[in-house]
Amino acid sequence: MPELRYLQLGLHQRMTHLPPLDGAPNLCCLILARMNGITELPLLTRTSQLDRMEFTMMKHLAWIPDMEPIGSVVHFAVYQGAYLCCNGFLGTCDLTNPFCKDTTCLEDASQKATTETLQVFNMFSDGICQPYFGLSQTPTTTTIQMCDGVSFRQCQLPGLQANSTVVGMCYNHRMQVLACNTDPDTIQVRIRQIQKRVGTPCDPVEEAWLGCGGSPAITI
Repeated sequence: MPELRYLQLGLHQRMTHLPPLDGAPNLCCLILARMNGITELPLLTRTSQLDRMEFTMMKHLAWIPDMEPIGSVVHFAVYQGAYLCCNGFLGTCDLTNPFCKDTTCLEDASQKATTETLQVFNMFSDGICQPYFGLSQTPTTTTIQMCDGVSFRQCQLPGLQANSTVVGMCYNHRMQVLACNTDPDTIQVRIRQIQKRVGTPCDPVEEAWLGCGGSPAITI
């Protein structure tokens, strides 16, 4: 498939491995999401054009092959965790990390990140293996009602720890009904919009917590 340049797969829960990518030498972008059966990726030796990779909620992804053959990477992300974040693939094994609470340390040294692979992880560290609250973003009656139809209102949801709360923002996540959403990146985007005076004009009352009207923005 020499013409294949963009490959995005998601929610294929029964898929346990990807076929070799040797037949797609011009592949430029690989995006995988919510495919918990995948534990590893095929070798990247013949995908020299691949410069964008994104993996979201790939819980069982334990390691990634050497990234040296693919050359210059312009985008790389591992969102909402994976075993490789803490099983020793990147160096230190930390099974106390929430992403690794039901796995073991990576024992095969050949599967650990190479120098070139670590360079990519370090270059895009802001989008890789960042702490995830683990709260569902699916709207519920409770999260909808607390917003009362007001966009960007501050809201709070119970945290994963006892007697803890997580700050959220009323937002139409993925074009769904307006509801409380705790995604910190979404909150940061709105803060940046207010700072740059772009997007929907801010409400100095409802969005004071985001920095509207000169108030200091919340630290996420």
